[in-house]
Amino acid sequence: VKVEYNGHFHDKNEMIQFYLSTMYKNGQIMSNYSIVMNNEFYEVYCTVPNTCTLEEKYNNQYTNLAYKYLDISFEVIGENIDFTEDCSCSSTSWYLLYCDYASSKDESPLKCGVCGLDIPIYKTPYLNLEEEHLTLLDYQNTYKAVDQIWMYSLSDRYSKNQITNIDSALVKRGLEIRKKLESKLERPVYLFVRNPIGGWCNYKKEYKKIDACPKCGGKLMASLNKEICGKMCQNCRIAFNISSNEDEWKK
Repeated sequence: VKVEYNGHFHDKNEMIQFYLSTMYKNGQIMSNYSIVMNNEFYEVYCTVPNTCTLEEKYNNQYTNLAYKYLDISFEVIGENIDFTEDCSCSSTSWYLLYCDYASSKDESPLKCGVCGLDIPIYKTPYLNLEEEHLTLLDYQNTYKAVDQIWMYSLSDRYSKNQITNIDSALVKRGLEIRKKLESKLERPVYLFVRNPIGGWCNYKKEYKKIDACPKCGGKLMASLNKEICGKMCQNCRIAFNISSNEDEWKK
């Protein structure tokens, strides 16, 4: 590491941390990285979606602020068994913007509609004139936080409204993002929205069967992939979760 940093960083530690955080936000590495200082050198242990993402061509302008001061070498030490494989389809006919309370920070919120696996963040387009994936990552983190409140509290009205109400701020934000993704990907992108069911203890009493889209009123179509979502509205590009009452969804 060179001694001077052109006024961008106070010291080596700050520069290394900045470099890694930009790589995470750019989808080049996962969030589970660790930094170890070994004499004058830094050793970083991280998981990557693909070894090619470590190449300089995948860097963005923020990553390069630190990269030009670093002398970096890479070594693959093995496969992280905690991570599932990503989508390897040569092409897909549609996508699903999906988050939930159990999602890992290292899962992509964009799923392939055909195989149901993650579309790696580094393969998704930048949104809102960004040169990183903050829009997608912020939406994922916000959704997960709200969904966790609902799941753990069992009866919180605000969090339930946010994930089930078509007019909630969270769902509206998701619809905005899915529209921008669809424009960039040039394929249909559906937003995952939870069914407006009742609290956990009153599930059977408060369960509401959905036949029509709560946004446009149109008839819902059968799921394009029952492994990842239930009925869908082709007009609004909304996909609901699969009900545990299978008989209701077969009708």
